Amino acid sequence: MDKYIFAYSIYQTAISHKKQTIMNKLKNKVNKVNTVKKVNTVKEGIKTDEQAKPIKVKLSLTERHSILLSAEKKTSFDFVKLANLTDKIEDKSISKVYSRVVSSIYLNDILGDSKLPTFKEFTEKMPIKEFYSNWDGYRNLLKFNKSHQQTAKANRQNLATAAK
Repeated sequence: MDKYIFAYSIYQTAISHKKQTIMNKLKNKVNKVNTVKKVNTVKEGIKTDEQAKPIKVKLSLTERHSILLSAEKKTSFDFVKLANLTDKIEDKSISKVYSRVVSSIYLNDILGDSKLPTFKEFTEKMPIKEFYSNWDGYRNLLKFNKSHQQTAKANRQNLATAAK
């Protein structure tokens, strides 16, 4: 029983540490936006302080999601934004991309004579990223088309010999 309690406490510590690091990164980004550069300019012998335009910082989907989750009081509109962000994040998962790519009307044209890869084969050839797009899925399907790979290789070899 003590092992489970110890493991759970380590797990809770790791989660709180990760949440704290995310919040620190977000605070740093917000501080960058809030800092105002003061520029001393001379106009007709009078020094004035002129504010520079604030720096625009684009937060990632996961950062915005963590900000909304960490808010103590959430309004109905915050829940709408949270639901939308969750859908955006889930739509960029590898399983959703696979289902969209496999149901494409151009699937036979992309694969050629090759057989449809299983989800496991599809994920093995996919590069490791946080989010995936349909473009990544279509490019990954192209890797399973043997005839396309052979023609691409032949074209590269022909260019190399022509350059010599």
